[in-house]
Amino acid sequence: MRTVLEKSPLHKDKSGFFDQIISEYAALNATRNKYVHGLWYTLEDEPRVFLEEETDNYRAFLEKREVPYAEITGTLHRMIALISKLLEREHTVFVARELLKSQQSLGQPSADSSGKSQKTK
Repeated sequence: MRTVLEKSPLHKDKSGFFDQIISEYAALNATRNKYVHGLWYTLEDEPRVFLEEETDNYRAFLEKREVPYAEITGTLHRMIALISKLLEREHTVFVARELLKSQQSLGQPSADSSGKSQKTK
């Protein structure tokens, strides 16, 4: 995604918003992969969970770490925040497009690619 954003002539001038979204998505995806591809353990008498992350290193086999409740909920909150940012951006773009359509249908001037105002037919 970052290569398309930075190298494509259509996207290379996009704002830092997209870099932030891609970075957060990549970080969350890495955490998600650890959670999904790891082995989870619980204790019968205690509300604690442990994760044995997937590894290519056999020496790390059976190494578990306790995953605090705050980590799991923090990750979920970050996911929700990312989704919210994307939905907010999509809503803003949708509203802008609808306003542009309504101006054009009313014969209001619109900006051409040079930024000069034009009267639509």
